[in-house]
Amino acid sequence: LLSKSRLEDTFAPEFWKKLSFFAQLRPKDDILPIRTVYSGKAQNIGLNYLTAKDPVWYAGPDVVASAICGFPGKAVTISKSSRSVVRNDAGHDSGMMPVTDSDFKPVTFCRRSEH
Repeated sequence: LLSKSRLEDTFAPEFWKKLSFFAQLRPKDDILPIRTVYSGKAQNIGLNYLTAKDPVWYAGPDVVASAICGFPGKAVTISKSSRSVVRNDAGHDSGMMPVTDSDFKPVTFCRRSEH
């Protein structure tokens, strides 16, 4: 998946179903999203070159983005991976995480009550 992914692929909804995984990476000068303090002021997320001694977990879309944005021919090192699979009523892989009206309402209510 990583070696064959291209930017154009990311616009196709069928491709999105392939991104439902998490991967434990051993980054070495790989472009990945990093949450940190920039300019000494505010915490934010930016794409940076990352090298880490200990492995770190990233979601599938970030791993694929790293492969697309990184150096040509250089793939991020994956130690482990885990795929998220949700079955629909017919027992087939739906390729999507289930979100129901009842799941969404409490989250929306909590966010609105904080303001």
